[in-house]
Amino acid sequence: MEKPFTVSGGAVADMPLAIGVLSYQIVVIFILTVLIDHCIRTGYKKRGGADGELPPHLEVRQDVKDHEEQVRQAANLSPSDPEYLQIKAVDLCKTYPKAKRMAVCKNTFGAKQGEVYGLLGPNGAGKSTTFSMMAM
Repeated sequence: MEKPFTVSGGAVADMPLAIGVLSYQIVVIFILTVLIDHCIRTGYKKRGGADGELPPHLEVRQDVKDHEEQVRQAANLSPSDPEYLQIKAVDLCKTYPKAKRMAVCKNTFGAKQGEVYGLLGPNGAGKSTTFSMMAM
């Protein structure tokens, strides 16, 4: 027979009861953690923009606007021009079938020959989708 043990306040508890309470607490905390994590990770996806408009939660920085303008101005340059963009994408968009919003929304960027270009953003922002569209 298992011995009871003393808990705070001088109460006596037996081992099966203590293990049951601890197990219950572990399950509840695990479920709450998964629920909170899910809400945080998918919350930004629910605030996306409609076709052709920027989502309201994104502020476009001035350097991004400047780069977009440079790409648009370099559209008709010859390959011998030093400002020629080897890779360019203007208003790149993608919507998956049965999706409520676009996966990629009006991306515009360019890279000269020899430049290394990368995309930064949170999970689900469309980085891999953008590069897979460029590789087609």
